[in-house]
Amino acid sequence: MSEGKELKHGYALSWLGHLNAIREAAKLSTSLIIEDDVDWDIGLRTQMPQIAEAVRKLSNFKVDHEESKYPPYGLDWDVLWLGHCGDSIPLDESPIQLEDSTVPPYVSSWETRISPHPNHIRWVHQSSGPICTYAYALTDVGAKKILERDDHGTDAFDIWLHIRCKGGEFRCITVNPELFHHHEVAGRKDSLIKGKNGVEVVENEMTDNIWHSARCNSISKTDAVVTCMSPEPKEEPKED
Repeated sequence: MSEGKELKHGYALSWLGHLNAIREAAKLSTSLIIEDDVDWDIGLRTQMPQIAEAVRKLSNFKVDHEESKYPPYGLDWDVLWLGHCGDSIPLDESPIQLEDSTVPPYVSSWETRISPHPNHIRWVHQSSGPICTYAYALTDVGAKKILERDDHGTDAFDIWLHIRCKGGEFRCITVNPELFHHHEVAGRKDSLIKGKNGVEVVENEMTDNIWHSARCNSISKTDAVVTCMSPEPKEEPKED
């Protein structure tokens, strides 16, 4: 940490958890690491083929057509940021736009090209600096790059990774809007990382930015597909 600052107990535990997972990821060609309270759309399997193709294209992965098998997402990247709180779409790159019927009709993001209405478009782009590590994939090379660093714990893990991606130290790709998001259960909201300072109560369980939540649909008592996103934000009237 910076001089005079101390890493909070919860953040230290988060670091240990991520590092344990990353050590295992270093033994495999690619790995997906997810936090234990994430959620995803019930259509996740239909989302991934075009995401994989876009990642290969964006990273300039060359496919040897003589081989019957190749990594679906290629290997020419370090971090694939699939679940996050938001990321900016770069203006000076060539982000890939995908028509995706599973993109919600509205999302919450600081990127104005997708928020509040993404128009069923999902972007795959070089990371500008996403926040939150709800879900991220690593190549073995990316995992080893993280493990070889000597500055672990200088910030909360997601901020540390954000800085390395933003600075170009790691080859990072973002899917935007995200495919994985934090799920809120009903009741009192506490955070292992942030502690119990302050009380927040969630009236109904919900997952923002995920149209047809796997968690909410798994406990639904109806045959109809349900959504449990927060209400659509009201747009501010434009000034004349």
